[in-house]
Amino acid sequence: GKITPSYLQRFSAIHCENFSVYAGGKLIVDSVTMKIDHGQILGILGESGAGKSTFVKGLLGMRKITGFCKIYGMDINKKNSKKLRPIYGYVPQDLGKIYHNFTVFENLLYFGNQYGLTEQEIISRSRRLLRNLEIEDKFNALVRNLSGGEKRRVSIAIGLIHAPIFLILDEPTSGLDPIIRENLWLALTKINEQFGTTLIVITHYPEESRFCHRVAIFGRNRGVIDFGKPKDLLAQLPGKGRSIEVCFKELKENLIETLESI
Repeated sequence: GKITPSYLQRFSAIHCENFSVYAGGKLIVDSVTMKIDHGQILGILGESGAGKSTFVKGLLGMRKITGFCKIYGMDINKKNSKKLRPIYGYVPQDLGKIYHNFTVFENLLYFGNQYGLTEQEIISRSRRLLRNLEIEDKFNALVRNLSGGEKRRVSIAIGLIHAPIFLILDEPTSGLDPIIRENLWLALTKINEQFGTTLIVITHYPEESRFCHRVAIFGRNRGVIDFGKPKDLLAQLPGKGRSIEVCFKELKENLIETLESI
């Protein structure tokens, strides 16, 4: 029978030892050891191409793996990947997965139906989620008329509609301006506190790690190069992990060369 979330919460959300993930026959993430408790926020931090998304696909049994890894007490393998599906939500980086010609509620209804939820359950959950994500007034709005930040919040609501106990977000703040990024993180921490949902958030912004309980730093061709509490890890980085974003109206060749030399 179906294992209830209350039973699953007795286990660690993620427990990996010497866990390696492969893609296209190549070793991408090597020998990861980490433990995340239920209800924590894990930040997966690293540059593009460092294997962050491949690691997450390995966690879900979607890539070849070696070593030991359990998600809520279940061994990671292809057989168990179907058992995992009802207990996790996934928010892709690509907003193209949302139906832009549907209203916000029509999207939630469509995706909620895929999990066998009744319309009444979907209405009730939708209102609560949109209230927590501060877009309750967009319930009947067409998605195509929303801002980028609002569309991202709709995508998060879709990932949570079936009440998963852990949610994976692939670079949810990518392409958003700093204030909208900050507000989105505040909404995510609210979801984490209100629903007790374990969050696994992929990002390339070091400063976002302050919202996380634990951070795994990925390096290109090296897998996880460090894992621990954010304040301990940031203290080791240049400038204590602070980063500056600079916008240029146009980029000339000599300016690019100057920037690359810094």
